[in-house]
Amino acid sequence: MVGLAHGGTAGAATFRVAVAANFKGTLEKLAPSFEAATGNSIEVIPASTGTLYAQIVSGAPFDVFLAADSERPRKLEQSGYAVPGSRFTYAIGRLVLLAPGKDPDAGYLSRHAGRIAIANPSTAPYGQAAMEVLKALGADSWSLVVGTNVLQAFQFVDTGSVAAGLVALSHVRNNPSLTASDYWIIPQHYYTPIRQQGILLKTGNPDAMQLINFLRSKDAVRIIVDDGYAVVAGE
Repeated sequence: MVGLAHGGTAGAATFRVAVAANFKGTLEKLAPSFEAATGNSIEVIPASTGTLYAQIVSGAPFDVFLAADSERPRKLEQSGYAVPGSRFTYAIGRLVLLAPGKDPDAGYLSRHAGRIAIANPSTAPYGQAAMEVLKALGADSWSLVVGTNVLQAFQFVDTGSVAAGLVALSHVRNNPSLTASDYWIIPQHYYTPIRQQGILLKTGNPDAMQLINFLRSKDAVRIIVDDGYAVVAGE
């Protein structure tokens, strides 16, 4: 858990945000601007989307859920855990093949063998997308090293524990030691679009709608796009 509370005005609130692991770093970048605009702060609770969903259904006291898919926010809205009409798409995630120093491309996985890190496909949308890519690229000779979420999958590669990984572009963009020869941005036709949606939860503070509104602002969208996401207006 990473706290992002800053000294604010009297009566300022701290909103608890359950966020998919891929978006953790981006949300941390957004936090100071959000506080400056509203006087409120956020507390970031990162995990895989499936893990956070289970916690919400079990009564975890979060204010906002920023998932890495659209399915679970929709389920929360339909089952009465979230505020109707507050669901929106805040980012379209992008997947990369990370193989530091190897200049990977579309044929890399079929030409080589080894261990490759992915997020858990049972709980993480980036893991589900990774499985689609592995099938499409003929990676039968690779053995999977499964992280609890896509951030852990990235860390497996970044520390040298595995040779390659299918990870979020946002993690690559936020690591200054990586260059263009270390990864390949996987074309969208290899996997189902990772449509990341957020929603206001009924168990939380209704004023946290401020964060949802802020994520739609021009300043927030600029930071989100700079971190490697696409943004679709009006969703």
